[in-house]
Amino acid sequence: VSAGTGNAILGNSIFGNGDLGIDWFPVGPTLNDTGDGDDGFNELQNYPVISAVVNSFPSVTLTGSIQSKPSTVFRLEFFGNAVANRSGFGEGEFFLGSIDVTTDPSGDASYSVTLSTPGTPATGAFTATATYPARNTSEFSPAFRPKLPNHSPRMPVLSGDSVPIRERVGPGPRRGQC
Repeated sequence: VSAGTGNAILGNSIFGNGDLGIDWFPVGPTLNDTGDGDDGFNELQNYPVISAVVNSFPSVTLTGSIQSKPSTVFRLEFFGNAVANRSGFGEGEFFLGSIDVTTDPSGDASYSVTLSTPGTPATGAFTATATYPARNTSEFSPAFRPKLPNHSPRMPVLSGDSVPIRERVGPGPRRGQC
């Protein structure tokens, strides 16, 4: 999409691009602004922000907010991605689902949604878009990458001759070689 307004992009799978999956002019991520009263492609609709993700396969809970036009209903769509776009913003590899939220008179709305993810491969990044009744869809949000749980084994801290030493494995010189 290279021009105009009213460009609704809903329920798609957009990924593997060298650039952003949805990119309004100017080229590159268009950052959110307060009140979202812009002119330009799709009125430069603000994207939702994801602030937390709890991935409990086969479901995922996403929490966040949107700041945009006051007292307006927005359709928020959520996506999983094997990896994030190199820009740090997202694409939309796996459509996870959507919810409707209504902004308050200041243009703010929060959300928390649990979506089913059956059959979805491992997801390393989550993204979202926002579309309002005039059918203007935002760019993808910044990618939210959940932190992996710490699975380090619990073992005593050793010192001196008790510390195990692992031999080098793989290419390169070994002990006693130059």
